[in-house]
Amino acid sequence: MTISASDLAKGGLFSPLARERASLLPGLHLLQRRDGFISTDGLIALANHIRVPAVEVEAAASTYNELRFSPAPADLRRICIGLACRLNGADELVAAATAAGAPYETVACMFACGVAPVVADGAGGVVRGRAGAGDAIAWSSGRPAQRAKAAQGQAAILVGGGTCGDAVGTRALVEALTEAAGERFAVISTSCDGACWAHPVVKVRDADGDARVVAVRASAADAGALVAAMAGDTHQPPESSRLQEYETWVSEAGQERRVLGRC
Repeated sequence: MTISASDLAKGGLFSPLARERASLLPGLHLLQRRDGFISTDGLIALANHIRVPAVEVEAAASTYNELRFSPAPADLRRICIGLACRLNGADELVAAATAAGAPYETVACMFACGVAPVVADGAGGVVRGRAGAGDAIAWSSGRPAQRAKAAQGQAAILVGGGTCGDAVGTRALVEALTEAAGERFAVISTSCDGACWAHPVVKVRDADGDARVVAVRASAADAGALVAAMAGDTHQPPESSRLQEYETWVSEAGQERRVLGRC
């Protein structure tokens, strides 16, 4: 059930947004999250709030394939057919969904090329990366990993998140690490460090704030070994064939975090 433009205005959905053109995209995201799609009344209410003609709001909204303009069919899957995804098997995902008679639609690009091929749920809110044929037919959307904080001076396990990390199992890994760590360490889902192809990237940060990478493309199955290594119960974290590749990417490519260097 959608809400009329007048009711949206009265309900204060857009009250956090400045009444100016710069609030157009944030307003569209608010509408998408609220109903899973953007209704005509929603477009009008947003246009009135930011004092922009409704036709301009509609023109901007129609530019982004992440946004919907009608409710998604039940169990709809959105399959990315961008170049990176097609090179990594998107055509096979489309074929699998077609053969199974599963509801799907293709999307030009979902901008998660590092974990291609990519499939999203109907509303586009949850993404599954390195997808297989089963992902193109049905899967549980789940939720992104929850953020946590470490106490002052507490050692922490950092798990690379962001869209790509969430798409390849960050939530399950964070939950497994949290259970294995107990009260000994904080487990924190962080933002992306740019190495999308390597996610989930796991780092350990000691009480002094120094962090080092201990695993890439980690999974929930690695949680026990990672916590044991951090606690000193074992000498090394689980082996990763891609760990050296990640370290080479950082050193040889001259990667240096500047703008967010203290984050």
